[in-house]
Amino acid sequence: MVGGGASNDQILYLCRKWGWEPGKDINILRGTALDRVRAFRDPSISAIIAREEYTYWALKAGFRLVRYPEDYMRWHGDGLCTSARFVQEKPDLVYRTVRAVLQATKYTNKNRETAVAVAAKRIKDLSREEIEGNYEILQSEGGYICDITPDGIRYMSEVLALVKGSTKKIALSDVADLSFLEKAKLEPQSEDLS
Repeated sequence: MVGGGASNDQILYLCRKWGWEPGKDINILRGTALDRVRAFRDPSISAIIAREEYTYWALKAGFRLVRYPEDYMRWHGDGLCTSARFVQEKPDLVYRTVRAVLQATKYTNKNRETAVAVAAKRIKDLSREEIEGNYEILQSEGGYICDITPDGIRYMSEVLALVKGSTKKIALSDVADLSFLEKAKLEPQSEDLS
């Protein structure tokens, strides 16, 4: 089972790389986030491609994790996006926003109880046990991170190019301006986010 975005592209990438024909050699089911959580309890489903946030349900259901062979293959899943025009017009606001996200991420990694309490208040579909389980698993993998790497972008570009039939090479500088993030990483981080 896959979702509709990156996991779908990754299974199609594997199919093309290994010569599998979808529908013949492999059956691919698509589903929502909740469908994938439920899929771990479905004995007719043998594998699920999903983000690290699904590890809690995978392990609870007895699935074995197949890790990426290289760290850069961890799919960059989230980020801040705005227009080049907005960056030009309000660079201080963009920088302060990036810095705040970096600080909040570090705070979340260091303050388990607050992070779990905020998640429990805002994510109504998860039990406290599920929230705590996910938090612990993500922390054991190094916590939440704000890194975007050239190798990661190259890998994502390779996956998407093979799936979409494109030969265009994409560099990190073609899709992202990380100068705000790099500057914020160098700045001392405040522990107080109140």
